[in-house]
Amino acid sequence: MGLIAALFMVSILALVACGGDDGDGDEDGSSARDKAIANSPALQTIEALGGTSRAAPSATVEPTLVREISMDEAKKQLWVFLSKCITLDTSDIEAVQVEGNWYVRGSLGSSHETGLWEVPKAGLSVQPYDKRANDWLETVEGGCSSEKMRIMTTPIPPTPVVSGAASASAAVWGYLVSCISELSKANVHAQENPLESEWIITTDEIFVDALGMEADFGAWSVSYEGVMTTKDSLAQVWNAYVFPTTKGEECAAQYIPNILYALPSPPPIVANTPVTAPTERPIPTPTPNIRGASEAVNSVWAYLIPCFASIDISDFNATYDSSNVVWVVVQLAGATTSTWSVRDNGVITATNASARANEAIVRARSC
Repeated sequence: MGLIAALFMVSILALVACGGDDGDGDEDGSSARDKAIANSPALQTIEALGGTSRAAPSATVEPTLVREISMDEAKKQLWVFLSKCITLDTSDIEAVQVEGNWYVRGSLGSSHETGLWEVPKAGLSVQPYDKRANDWLETVEGGCSSEKMRIMTTPIPPTPVVSGAASASAAVWGYLVSCISELSKANVHAQENPLESEWIITTDEIFVDALGMEADFGAWSVSYEGVMTTKDSLAQVWNAYVFPTTKGEECAAQYIPNILYALPSPPPIVANTPVTAPTERPIPTPTPNIRGASEAVNSVWAYLIPCFASIDISDFNATYDSSNVVWVVVQLAGATTSTWSVRDNGVITATNASARANEAIVRARSC
């Protein structure tokens, strides 16, 4: 009986698995494929799309907004990076923004030539933009080696503003010609002095109407940056003669005697006639170069003006010291008083600490 019951149950299960009679399989929808679809939402989606397995459309991803950095943050990035090797302050760094990106570098007044760097959006590190910046990148990433630091901290020679001899000589010619119209560009010559980063300017002797004789204009310096200074006493008095024109005034004719005095004495003329014993003649007393208080004041002002362009002639006054046979010139500059002595022959001497400090600047040509 047990065997019969078992055979009966197997028969029932077979009928169920086969779907009964011929017409019931499709109607029941119980095939393995249909059951799989019915039990899987993913297969239902594929079936609904025509049986093609393609990805469902994804939602549009909004881009993440990148926070823009400020000027101070841009400067700080370069400061943090370079501070690994050198000491500098953020005030030594300047920045400019171009198309959303910051570009930073050491300011012109900084003692460090940093090159130009790009500071991208927040979260990105500063990047070198020129060769000098690339050199600094290699130096920092190389651990600030002494050899690299020696190269990177050696001052770079200034880029010349004055491009050559013609430009340097034109600068001096353009200054002098405002009072000496007879001076030609061809009479002005420049010689480069690379050790001092300057051009030395001299001139030919030409006939100067204001003097009634031939004269040159002394020695001048034009630095690579275009700064013009005098190099000798003759150039100084010519400068005093021309300088008022920079303020829209007339040429200072009162300095003509000083110019004549500063000119070199002409060489003696050698006579072709037989030499005879000279007849003794009384030696004339030389005419003094300084004849009054105004000339004493003018001589000190002309001496100082190449280095102290802001001084005014009204800051000076002069009195005559007959016991020492000198003019005493006093310069009042705010709370500072400078005193000078001027001899009749035009020799100027500083006579107190303030005047001596100014004299040292003029003589050293450090102005």
